[in-house]
Amino acid sequence: MLTAAVALTLFAGAQPSQREEPLPSTGSIDVRLLPFDELMHDFLGERDDVAGAALAIARDGRLVFARGYGYADRRSREPVQPDARFRIASLSKPITAAAVVLLAQEDELDLDDPALLHLDPGLLDGSLPLDSRWADVTLRRLLQHTAGFDRQLSGTPMFRSRRIARELGIPTPPEAQDVIRFYFGRSLDFDPGERYAYSNFGYSVLGRVIERSTEQDYESAVRELIVEPLGMQSLAVGRSLASQRLPGEVRYHTKIQGRSVFGERGELVPAPYGNWYHESLDAHGGWIASAPDLLRFASLFLTEGGVELLDDESRQSILGRPEHASNGESVWYGLGWQVRHLGSRGFNLWHTGLLPGCESLLVVRADGLAWAVLFNSSAEGGLAREIDPLLHLAEQEVQAWPRFDLFASPEPREGGAGR
Repeated sequence: MLTAAVALTLFAGAQPSQREEPLPSTGSIDVRLLPFDELMHDFLGERDDVAGAALAIARDGRLVFARGYGYADRRSREPVQPDARFRIASLSKPITAAAVVLLAQEDELDLDDPALLHLDPGLLDGSLPLDSRWADVTLRRLLQHTAGFDRQLSGTPMFRSRRIARELGIPTPPEAQDVIRFYFGRSLDFDPGERYAYSNFGYSVLGRVIERSTEQDYESAVRELIVEPLGMQSLAVGRSLASQRLPGEVRYHTKIQGRSVFGERGELVPAPYGNWYHESLDAHGGWIASAPDLLRFASLFLTEGGVELLDDESRQSILGRPEHASNGESVWYGLGWQVRHLGSRGFNLWHTGLLPGCESLLVVRADGLAWAVLFNSSAEGGLAREIDPLLHLAEQEVQAWPRFDLFASPEPREGGAGR
């Protein structure tokens, strides 16, 4: 069987230079799960361009592994803690999707309703005539990225703050509602339901649907629907600037710079801190979270040992094959998740997130295993993409799984060992 270190060489290819100093790590570990720890030390040890990471693993809803690696802040040499908060970027989409599905479960929405039925009519004020195909933009199609928006053709408006503010005649940066109002004056890129095209904009629309349905702002609504029932204390919509870092939040490291969306001059800034208005990403990419709390969220989707917040019908709708997919396909985008059908064994779910300075990965497997890995750096080609197969290989090296639950107790009660 391949060791995690050998697998790293095979999958990752050429890497940046090795670190010149030992990699700090935090949190205790059960010796039976050392393959995961070795993988993380090898993965980050070979990449001096990655500041830090956190990995958490659950089995049947029990947290069995939570460790931090590297630096939350390179300048202060502050190590990453197991419960550190990271921007999770597009991992926000499964959270938004779950909120919409819960509202449908409570008969507040119907997933096949047109989105326009649940949007503030004021968003249409002053826009150009609406594309008639908006009548076919349903909540389900927004959730499945089949609503008619293609960022390869029309771009992602959330990252065009200055242009939107200028065209709408408002101060920069514009809010999420302003971005949607701007987009309403444009044509759809294809007929709704025709095909899949990943869309941040579509999930921003869903955020406004949640607001109209609950009569609350997006963050407060999701907190009431999901965050509080699951005890996810780390979750919050992140802030744009370094001076606004929330308690326990890491610093984001990248060499990428861009023009600030704040102020008139648009000064050059580190991309994670002002190159976009992070608050406006809320429903499609704005949340921050810890790795363990993401596994609390993952417990919603376990067939055994999960949290009974979603009923069986809602879970099945999340997994459902989209209308454009053929019966022979085994992988598709469901409601907020990438879905792999494993036949009689069930389904694997996963999602990634990427913004300059951060990457994230959440996996929920049919066998009851789930893991979340978060980085406060980003890399060309994708850290999440690289580490995903390595985590599956590391799992194959585990001979026995501990029975304790770190959700219930912060320290392992069986055979623990520090490193």
